[in-house]
Amino acid sequence: MKYFLILFTAFVWLAVPLGCRASEEELVYTIINGRAVITGFRGEPEFLEIPQYIESCKVTEIKLGAFYGCSSLKRIALPPTLEKIGENSFYACYSLEEVIIPDSVVKIGNGCFCGCTSLSSVTIPLGISEIPVSCFRACVKLETVNIPYNIHKIGAYAFSGCTGLKTVTLGEELKEISERAFFMCDSLEKLYIPSSLTLLEKEAVGYGPSNQGAAPMTGFELSGRKGSAAEKYASECGMKFIPSRDIIRTAASFHPSLRSEKVSEVCVSVVMLVFIAAAAANATGKRKCKK
Repeated sequence: MKYFLILFTAFVWLAVPLGCRASEEELVYTIINGRAVITGFRGEPEFLEIPQYIESCKVTEIKLGAFYGCSSLKRIALPPTLEKIGENSFYACYSLEEVIIPDSVVKIGNGCFCGCTSLSSVTIPLGISEIPVSCFRACVKLETVNIPYNIHKIGAYAFSGCTGLKTVTLGEELKEISERAFFMCDSLEKLYIPSSLTLLEKEAVGYGPSNQGAAPMTGFELSGRKGSAAEKYASECGMKFIPSRDIIRTAASFHPSLRSEKVSEVCVSVVMLVFIAAAAANATGKRKCKK
């Protein structure tokens, strides 16, 4: 068994060409107050795995512009110790295909993944409350975006120019969608707006470019509760509005890491309800016997 594990490990390492694998030496970093901060890279890496510790110091931040224009980068593994990703950190990394942002991250800078034209999958962390300005702007291969319940605001131009975006699911605690957040999302034909949302700024959704600068997209539909901010926005913009009851969604709908936890919670809830019902029935039976 021991030799099998050794051979399997060797096979996994050999399966990835040496030129595609990044070592710690390819990362440029600095140590600040006992914490490691990634500031850049050397060479033309295709795969980067940022470690949890460098020189025994926890890696907590990727500095602004650290991987700016790294056109060779296809995949990056971020550590669970990471807390902050700076502005324009992965700007114009047009070969980057997938990003899983750990839940330890509490802040993402403006334009972080702007211009990542190959990005087709992204997991938004549960540690942040806002998707910042131009965060995923011009990520033309993104087709589906799930906004988890923890997000209260989607910043201006956050998904602007995501022309391949077909499905957007908004969390039930979202309060604000800023100016042109979903501008020029040509493939997005409809959007459900939760009643928690109170502000849809100018041309936030359902708009594309025109000779006059911007105009509502033909056939775009909004749905939400009657009397909501969504209905008001649709009326002001001349869009079709479909009244709809609130759609109750669990956090697991938006974030894979919560699925097993949510299933456990549901199971416990069901068992408790059955127990309470049985206890109530038993108590009723005893009262009848006493009579």
